[in-house]
Amino acid sequence: MPASANIILIDDEPMILSSLERLFEDDYTVYPTTEPDELFRRLKSTEIKVIVSDQRMPKLLGNEVLAKAREISPATMRILLTGFADLDAVVSSINESEIFRYINKPWNAARLLETVKLATEIYDRIASPGALIPLQGEITERQNILVVSHDASQLETLRALFASQYEVITASTVSEVFTKLPVWNVSVVLFESLQDNHIDEVEFLTMLRTLYPDTSLVMYTHARDTQLAGRLINEGNIFRYVLKPVSNDVLQQIVFQSVLTHNFYRKAPKTNPRRIEEEIFISKTPPPITPNLGLAGILDRLRNRLDVKKNY
Repeated sequence: MPASANIILIDDEPMILSSLERLFEDDYTVYPTTEPDELFRRLKSTEIKVIVSDQRMPKLLGNEVLAKAREISPATMRILLTGFADLDAVVSSINESEIFRYINKPWNAARLLETVKLATEIYDRIASPGALIPLQGEITERQNILVVSHDASQLETLRALFASQYEVITASTVSEVFTKLPVWNVSVVLFESLQDNHIDEVEFLTMLRTLYPDTSLVMYTHARDTQLAGRLINEGNIFRYVLKPVSNDVLQQIVFQSVLTHNFYRKAPKTNPRRIEEEIFISKTPPPITPNLGLAGILDRLRNRLDVKKNY
């Protein structure tokens, strides 16, 4: 790893910080700190490829540090370490910090090293590290969104909510989704539930992210499940995790932001870390996953891929 691969480590416990520094110092230029303000100053003055942050810190929580870091340096890859099952922190790390990985303490040293190595590789492949995805703007063309739910009344409710702004396609099964996705250029998948029980929701969303990396995936759920949310970060790389109940205005704004992000990545695919990660995994775990494999083939190959990905 070249010396230019700069990473920042932040933890309020000096012993843990020292342990992390020793883990990375042979391969990276490491900037350890216990102070969020020092981290922000460093981000403004130095090209930083990866931040590894603890969650429970007295001045700012890790998800708050990473959210601010994203504003300063959007392309810097963000990793959150935590020893607590804190759902609010995980949801915030998805929706505000857009973290790359969520890692439980005590960490596995080899896997943490591999995760940071993968993060630096993605950073190095991003075409425009300074580019900031706009969350405000205009949508000039009518966009297609796919709503997935096993509940027919929920499908109609969501169709009615979005029909004036978007072309709304609905589905309740995996087969329906994979019949409709090749036909429609879908900007956003708003996922609520599935009828199928042979595939779990994380595997389903990971399939979508693998095959359609520029499509924004939004989980819309009652499930207050930290483990599920963590998997949705590490395996599914979803764009937003929306906990019910939420107002219609908030949900509409989230879908709007999701459409803007999709459009940005469609025009500049080499700035999309999800797409770049998929390209890296294709190079390491051939052959690629493609729609023509059929559902069984896609799922089998995806599960093999996830076994490799769990090493990160």
